[in-house]
Amino acid sequence: MDRDEAAAIARLLHARDRDRSLRAHSLKRRILGSYCGHARPEQLAFRHQSSGKPYLAEPCAPEAPLQFNISHSEDAFAMAVAMCPVGVDIQWRDSSVDFAALASIVFHPAEIELWHREGATTKGFYRLWTAKEAVLKGEGAGFLREPRDVDVSVWVGDRGHAKIAGDAWTVISRQVGEYSLCVAVPSGASPNLLWYTLDEPGNAPGALQ
Repeated sequence: MDRDEAAAIARLLHARDRDRSLRAHSLKRRILGSYCGHARPEQLAFRHQSSGKPYLAEPCAPEAPLQFNISHSEDAFAMAVAMCPVGVDIQWRDSSVDFAALASIVFHPAEIELWHREGATTKGFYRLWTAKEAVLKGEGAGFLREPRDVDVSVWVGDRGHAKIAGDAWTVISRQVGEYSLCVAVPSGASPNLLWYTLDEPGNAPGALQ
């Protein structure tokens, strides 16, 4: 773990959150180390875009720079790795949220219409929320950009089509237990998804079909 990672963990108030973050950073390094065969996990160095999105300081393969994104919520950790811009978001579905009030602030009007048309469900809300955040993270701006600028209101099954600043993105959504997960890539890419849990140290990843 480098100095920035250690400082970020130390700023967390609760021991449980520090433990979760430590595991997430450890998994991040192990996963990226497996892609960068010449580097040990502890040797990887990271830098950050102005938005805070991390990237490898030294690409594993200069001809095909590896990109990644991470997210964690409660006891779950998600990571996306690709040879193109990629964003991922995972959220525990908290049913105590005032969904209507939050939707009016962050959802595009077309998303609000879709959510209500599909019954205004908790799962429907988090499908749209994780899709939106995954696109914002993949683009690199994060919430420096107005979330309502992203329109993820067109879906075919578990795949959505997003528009942001004239660019098209594909999002892939999964509902896993009490969590909603979404990965976003520029349209045309086809990522493979892996699911990791943090509740049992050393737990092996399982493929999401």
